[in-house]
Amino acid sequence: MIDKYALQDKLKDIIGNCLKEENVILVDLTFQIQKRKSILRILVDEPNGGITLDRCAYLNNAISQLLDRENLIETSYILEVSSPGLDRPLLSPDDFSRCLNRRIRIFLEPSQNGRHEIEGVITSVTEEGLNLESGGEIKYIPFTVIKRAKQVI
Repeated sequence: MIDKYALQDKLKDIIGNCLKEENVILVDLTFQIQKRKSILRILVDEPNGGITLDRCAYLNNAISQLLDRENLIETSYILEVSSPGLDRPLLSPDDFSRCLNRRIRIFLEPSQNGRHEIEGVITSVTEEGLNLESGGEIKYIPFTVIKRAKQVI
């Protein structure tokens, strides 16, 4: 029997490749093993945001067929493919790049200069962090101190 985390990594790899071919971004993938049925939740989005319900349904069918062919999941499971929504968490440098020139809220850990939270507009993004205009100043925030982040709607 394959380890849950190894299986999740394998699923991310296989499903991620499938979604790249469809020009869709894999935002997040979680696999929860439960007693009767496991749940595979996949959050997807279009490169410029705004994935439709019809597109999610199409991808659900495509991923289901792919998983049937690969036969990686040994138990019965529920497959959920959905949009992350407008207030989705920002997790990767690409997520932050898509929010360039938009207002975001960042929760920091450990706190920076006595602050646990900061809000501002992203002015630039690198692989290591981002520059945020907040309170009339540009502040550099490394990804290593970001506990959670989301776009302000």
